[in-house]
Amino acid sequence: MEIESFIGGSLATVVGVFASILATNKIEEIKAKSSSQKNRNMLYLELQDLADECFDSLDTLYDLYAKAYAYDKTQNKKYLDSYRTPKSLNLMVLKDTLDKCFLELNKEQRKGLRTLMSLVTKIEANLVKLEGKTYEDHRNISPNDARSLLSTFGVVYQLALALSNERERFSGIDKNSDELLECTLKIKSFSMEYVDLVRHANAV
Repeated sequence: MEIESFIGGSLATVVGVFASILATNKIEEIKAKSSSQKNRNMLYLELQDLADECFDSLDTLYDLYAKAYAYDKTQNKKYLDSYRTPKSLNLMVLKDTLDKCFLELNKEQRKGLRTLMSLVTKIEANLVKLEGKTYEDHRNISPNDARSLLSTFGVVYQLALALSNERERFSGIDKNSDELLECTLKIKSFSMEYVDLVRHANAV
């Protein structure tokens, strides 16, 4: 009887320990899923913030392009007496969040984010290049400098917005850079016609 009681008690202990392990594993699994979802939600929020930041910077870049264009066509120095350039993009939180959940994203999301980060690197390099060109002569800026930045900011805006809004459904953007630029111009109601650009340059 004592042996049977001992065996029964031992089995109960083993079952209890096993149940406790299962419960602990389940809790840890729930915590991991919750943390994973939280990181992905933070990623989508940061992508939306990046899209908003780029959207606002497009106004500054269009002003800059209009002024550089008007100066290039007329050689009137007044157009480049003063102008603003966009601020560097703040990606510290985005990069940190991306590191935490990159492997949990699907293939198209990862591909889109690689492209996005590559474009952001290009933007930062072009801003540094522009700063270097205009350091001694602030009029040493061409329409192509501004147009290139305008185009790249526009692509980042649309890509970040798509990644944020579509989330797991993101399947890429089926447009080339020229088509994306046209889309950006349409969204912002920017005209690239000579008369409109000069008029805008005179107004800002």
